[in-house]
Amino acid sequence: MSGRTGLPRQRQDVIQSLLRTRRFATVRELASAVGVSEMTVRRDLHTLQSDGHVHRVFGGAHDANAAHGVATIPEQRVSERMAESREAKTAIARTAAALVRDGDTVGLDGSTTAVHLARRLRGRAITVVTNNLSVVDELAGGAASDFVPGGILRETTRTLLGDTTVAALGPLNADIVFFSCTGLHAAAGISDSNVEEVAVKRALFRLAERRVALVDGSKFGRLSLLKLIDLDDVESLVTEALPDADLLRALNASGTRIRHADG
Repeated sequence: MSGRTGLPRQRQDVIQSLLRTRRFATVRELASAVGVSEMTVRRDLHTLQSDGHVHRVFGGAHDANAAHGVATIPEQRVSERMAESREAKTAIARTAAALVRDGDTVGLDGSTTAVHLARRLRGRAITVVTNNLSVVDELAGGAASDFVPGGILRETTRTLLGDTTVAALGPLNADIVFFSCTGLHAAAGISDSNVEEVAVKRALFRLAERRVALVDGSKFGRLSLLKLIDLDDVESLVTEALPDADLLRALNASGTRIRHADG
């Protein structure tokens, strides 16, 4: 994950989010995720353990709930997320597919909107780079070929994550990258909620200068934990919804093109 998370409380929130996802992480992994020294992470872990949020072990830490067997609120599985805003995602995918040219190398992130897009791309002569196993399933048997990096499987989202995934994406190039998010805010830009998903999305961004956000209207006005990308760095926003005045102003100022997806 690039960038520095500077304020102690904000940094500790990121550490907690990572541990909730992975259940365990080493000090080195946490230091890399938040962009600070391992000594700083150890101090943060000491604070978080004192507050009962984590359980420290040699070389790293567990989420306190995982360490003590306390139940946590389950994440939505892919099938549940696919059903959310289905009509909007289908329309967005249809519009986004028209941006892909035969022969392109296309990056697709771990979102369910990317899965909808993959359905539209299955018969195309393209190469798809993705950490999303549901995308791979959609492409199976079609004309498109795929490159799938290694990594740790996050079962609820069927995505491959972690340092191995990010490293495997490093040498690659693409013509265009499509991604989604959990928040699109006029002042704060584009954000997401999961530390490891953000790290892989940022690795995908480095593959291509053409970056297209696939965002349905339910994400407008939301602000999630982690800044994902500046609006200035996004070529286009594909959405079925009409942005309000503040968001429209921010998009126009950034030069991001709005592509409206008709149902």
